[in-house]
Amino acid sequence: MSAVLHAHIHPKITTQMAGFQHEQDIHAFYQTEKEKLGPMAYFLKGKDEAAIAGMLKRGGVFLARDGTDGPIAGMAAITPASFNPDDQRRGRFKPDVFQAFTMAATAEVNSLVIAPEYARQGVATSLLQSCEGWARGRKLNHLFARVVSGAVIDGEQKPGNVAGRATFERHGYVETGETTRTNDPNVKLWVLTKTL
Repeated sequence: MSAVLHAHIHPKITTQMAGFQHEQDIHAFYQTEKEKLGPMAYFLKGKDEAAIAGMLKRGGVFLARDGTDGPIAGMAAITPASFNPDDQRRGRFKPDVFQAFTMAATAEVNSLVIAPEYARQGVATSLLQSCEGWARGRKLNHLFARVVSGAVIDGEQKPGNVAGRATFERHGYVETGETTRTNDPNVKLWVLTKTL
């Protein structure tokens, strides 16, 4: 059962499903946000043009804009997925959760990015509601997200994305384990799950 969340959504924010015609806009948004993150840019590692094209092809990508054609305030993607057996070997999961999600109709919410100037204005709420609607429409009733919990970059320990984790938790997600990024074992990830 999902939690009910009442959030103030900025009245000018509009959320739309993106298509391939938005690919360059999405790529430019990621590049801008990476620059804003500075030393925390590893949160968005791996979001190159090929990854963006893959998200557009496999699932739903949603853009939140300031007005109908205004700047992108945030984005999120959702793709049909399931836990990979390697996740069990690389990380720690509660066995019942791991088994339930490998057997269920599952989708991964990923690439939730909110521009800092639009934080606390309901952008994440709008995007996550759009992702959940997309999943319900495809009878995918188990969702998971992976959020950076820490990293070792150039030998230095870096913090996790605590704000990102808190955002998912406010929307009814529960931490169910930890793993590492498939393409970079130096980046640790919290696994958060939600049943619709």
